[in-house]
Amino acid sequence: MRKYAIVDVETTGGSSIDNKITEIAIYLSDGARIIDSFHSLVDPGVPIPDYITSITGIDNETILGPQLFRYFRRSYFNIK
Repeated sequence: MRKYAIVDVETTGGSSIDNKITEIAIYLSDGARIIDSFHSLVDPGVPIPDYITSITGIDNETILGPQLFRYFRRSYFNIK
């Protein structure tokens, strides 16, 4: 049976060149149901613009404490 990964990423803006990840969610599906998932807020290391907060609900206070992307990126590959 094939497995599919559905990935949702929130960032500090629309450009992949100048903006950073603030949230990542990965859902693993067998085509009929979700069989595993991973979700984490990410400290982008830069301020989150107000217009992004109005879209995502993620603000600078929300991301206080989550790890930087480079430190956790290996962990999301551990989903089954």
